[in-house]
Amino acid sequence: MDGAGQAGLGNAEGSFADLWQWYTYLGDKCDSYSRSSFEDFGLLFSTGAMAAWVPVSAQFPEQALGTWAPLAGFVAILFFIVIVGTRTLAKQALVQYYLAQIARVETSIAARLSADDGAAFSFGRQ
Repeated sequence: MDGAGQAGLGNAEGSFADLWQWYTYLGDKCDSYSRSSFEDFGLLFSTGAMAAWVPVSAQFPEQALGTWAPLAGFVAILFFIVIVGTRTLAKQALVQYYLAQIARVETSIAARLSADDGAAFSFGRQ
């Protein structure tokens, strides 16, 4: 969490304006992490580089690269994919955390509304 609102997340019993502020804050955080995960070209680039490494390395003479160069290059690219993939999974874990917090705020908002209007806030409670 970025620390911008850690004190207020535990207090889901504030005024309606405070709840709405937390709701929009958490929604914006979910949106920004989701967008950054799906717009990450590092994973796409590294996957393409892994697929193209063996044909590219075959173009060079064996004496120039060595006999283990295709394997070493493949493992290096695979290591990069693991790092980028782990970072992307961490972003998605943060999205799940923020969705759980949104569900708490939605429950508090729905409790203050009539039964017909309470279903309008169901983004995180699905």
